[in-house]
Parts: sequence; structure tokens; C-alpha cells
Amino acid sequence: MGISARIVKRIITLLIVILGVVTLSFCLQIFTGTDPAEMLVRKTTLFATEEQIQAMRVELGLDGTLSEQYADYFIGKEDQISVS
Repeated sequence: MGISARIVKRIITLLIVILGVVTLSFCLQIFTGTDPAEMLVRKTTLFATEEQIQAMRVELGLDGTLSEQYADYFIGKEDQISVS
């Protein structure tokens, strides 16, 4: 096995590990049971309405399917959130 083959093998292994870490991180955030939209709204408004929470879900992109959320998470799409 030549050195170039080892380098290619290591790069492929690195990409697989990065994909695994990103996926694990996403799954931990999704399956913890907390709603990030509700947490953000309740930071500013103690008695938040369901409409306010739903609006924050839309703003954060949490209203999409799980695959859409994962794609946004994977590519690093960051929405500008204004909590006031």
C-alpha cells in the first residue's frame, strides 16, 4: 500500500468521522425533548402563547421535516434570530 493510498484512506475515514459527529450532535439536540423555540420565547415572555412559540419555530426552521432540519444543520444554515 503506497503513501497516497494511505492518505486517501485517512481522508475518507476523517470524512466519515465528521459526518458521524455532526449526525450525533444533531440527534442529541433533536431527541433531548426540549423545544428550543419555546425556550427562546419564554426567556423574554413568561406567559408565552402558542402562536408566539409557533412563530419562533417557523423563524428557526423547526417547522420543516426532520430531513430538512438535518440538511440545514449540516450545511450550517444560521437564521438571524431577534429575541426582544
